[in-house]
Amino acid sequence: MKLLFPSIQSLENCWSKPSDTLLWQLSQNESSVAPALRNTVLNDPDYKQLIKELGNPPPPEPVEIDTSIQLPAWMLERVETQQTLRQQLSATTAGVGVMIAVDELDQPGGVLERDVPAPLTVLLRRADGPAGYWQGWYVAAEADYASVWDYVLQDGDGHFDPAITAMVQVWNPLRFRLPARYRVIGQLEASCLAAIEALAAEFAGTGETGCTFVDPEARPGLVGMRQTRGNHTVVTGTPLGQPQHDPRCRYQTIYRQVAALLNEPVAATVPVDQAPWWQNWLDSVERFAAELNWTCSPPPTVWVMGTETSLATRFERVIDNRLSIRLLANDTLKQLHFRLLTPGKLQLMVEVDNELEWRVTLSDTHAEATWTVPEPVLEQGAVLILRDAETGSAQQLILPGKALP
Repeated sequence: MKLLFPSIQSLENCWSKPSDTLLWQLSQNESSVAPALRNTVLNDPDYKQLIKELGNPPPPEPVEIDTSIQLPAWMLERVETQQTLRQQLSATTAGVGVMIAVDELDQPGGVLERDVPAPLTVLLRRADGPAGYWQGWYVAAEADYASVWDYVLQDGDGHFDPAITAMVQVWNPLRFRLPARYRVIGQLEASCLAAIEALAAEFAGTGETGCTFVDPEARPGLVGMRQTRGNHTVVTGTPLGQPQHDPRCRYQTIYRQVAALLNEPVAATVPVDQAPWWQNWLDSVERFAAELNWTCSPPPTVWVMGTETSLATRFERVIDNRLSIRLLANDTLKQLHFRLLTPGKLQLMVEVDNELEWRVTLSDTHAEATWTVPEPVLEQGAVLILRDAETGSAQQLILPGKALP
């Protein structure tokens, strides 16, 4: 297995240590640090000694600077990259597709209750309400740890520094109030955002939580190009393996805890997001299969190539190992796509208010069909009837109304 950089141990150390700002505040005995946070740091003898030394520094000694030393080429290149990026982003503020870094959290009442050991880096997805809340995804530098649900940024995706923002963690969404102080560190192109949205839609459709065992032979450190079902080309890692063999599982646990530094204030004051409009239909499909004791699972997601360029997959489920049901949608069009996976014939009928709305027969020679969902059906609901053409047995799947986005 490839050795991943940086090590998990170094990442755990990075996010568990107190920040330099906190250490300095404690050395100055500032009252703005909450007692619980103060005690946590001072209970560590090493940090206690460091704070003591910071509070009583030795007198400065004169230092001679050797101006003849030449900086290495890689360091000069890093400086040039950062200067160019600053110029490109000089007039950019928070907005869709902008990446920000948060160095410190807002302090209600002027009291520091939660420390930020390192900058929190986020891609802003969209504003969420009038109170300054945003949705987004966490952005990280460690592309070696990319999973199949990490979008690895490429040249041409926008203005960013890959040493700081190398991949978008689609499995790690955020909803938070934009802090009073933040730094703009990047901005992505609209085409890149569309590809990330397509990847996010696939992830939402799987029902996964991120660290889910998928691949019996994990390949951490490997990235490659693939297609989303929305026909976007993306570069991602590979599916996760068993936690005891795949360090990316521990990596994702660390970064969920990191993201909680931003998520926590929102959870305390703002109701949880309402489920997406299509969630009722997904729930109905899963209940339908469970009541019949049929299997119901997402299809393999890594190497499936889509054929629809304008619609995003909201969910896909394979029921009874026989029929794939996939919901595709954009702002104006909703479609249910059906695919027969086994030999035989299956009749599909959609009824609205006991009136036949749509009918098709799937077979070996006509295995796929698409029903374009009329807008009134989202409000009224419908019944999907599955009838085995050979046995005559029929089952009814309720598609509930009130599914308007």
